Amino acid sequence: MGNQLVSLTVMAVVTAIAIVVTIFRHELDSVRFNFFKPDPLAELKTLLPELGLELRDRLASLQFLLSHTWRNDGVKAIVPFFTIVSPWYDRLGKIRAIHQGMLKSYRDTTAATNLAQLCESLQLVGESLFRGMSKTRQIEEASEDNIFLGEIFGWPKPVWFWKKLRHDPKNYFLPGVQEMNPYDVVSVETRDFINAHAAKIIKAVDGLEAACQNRQPARRSILHFN
Repeated sequence: MGNQLVSLTVMAVVTAIAIVVTIFRHELDSVRFNFFKPDPLAELKTLLPELGLELRDRLASLQFLLSHTWRNDGVKAIVPFFTIVSPWYDRLGKIRAIHQGMLKSYRDTTAATNLAQLCESLQLVGESLFRGMSKTRQIEEASEDNIFLGEIFGWPKPVWFWKKLRHDPKNYFLPGVQEMNPYDVVSVETRDFINAHAAKIIKAVDGLEAACQNRQPARRSILHFN
């Protein structure tokens, strides 16, 4: 009887030790994972030069061309616009992951706010307020064949279609729209679309640069247990 009691006691102790060791290993793995996982702020700072050069600066140059060289002709600028923005919409998942990481690892910051605005702007451009203006698939380049305009008329057509109508007679075909043809109307709508979204994206990237250069966010410990 005594031997059985000793055996049961030993088994209980061994089982308890095994459970403690298992829990300790799990928590240690969790600490290691959180310690060595990328710092979202560092990831953002690594991405910023590309955001500045490839997104913001190219959009600013496009806006200059639109207003000066192309005389506010939005149809001419829409394919270059999506050529600039679409690759970043394809990378939206990565940018959102950085944003979520910042929310978990840091307190509310100006950088996180601007990153959220950038995500929202890219999402809107990708989905398109023009009900699917861009028909490009992921990694596919924008072209006159897969960018559609003219939803305001109820029958969107590819860019090349509208370019053929550029020199059509300028009729008084809509109340309040004088000396314009369908191409002109689509051009104005597209110009406003480009300028509105480019301005928001440029502002967000400017805000990200300022936030990362001027101050460090108040950190929370990233050695938390899951």
